[in-house]
Amino acid sequence: MKHPEDVYQYLQEADFLITNSNYETFSVVTAEALACGIPVIATKCGGPEDFVTEETGILIEHGNEKQLGDAIIYMLDNSDKYEKRKLMEYANKRFNSFTVGRQFYEIYEKILFNLKRVEH
Repeated sequence: MKHPEDVYQYLQEADFLITNSNYETFSVVTAEALACGIPVIATKCGGPEDFVTEETGILIEHGNEKQLGDAIIYMLDNSDKYEKRKLMEYANKRFNSFTVGRQFYEIYEKILFNLKRVEH
């Protein structure tokens, strides 16, 4: 297990990040990369497709080696087209405590609303 400072250091040295997972509930490392201003290649596996956009990286189908290869080649040639500052701003806006808190609130509100409907 690496310390958060180590992860930050590794990400700062990267041109891009590849997350090639079968399944993710969220994909913290993908969000961490964006917060560090690093574009990503991520599989559609349950988490990254909620926040990886054309402006922040590339989404690919899991198991599609051609898409993965094409995405890597694209990033090797074009990772500098992603603006570090914009990626960091996007991550900060998307994952700040207010935004995440609001999302939790909305989830709990829906649960409580549905419970009330079941009770009546």
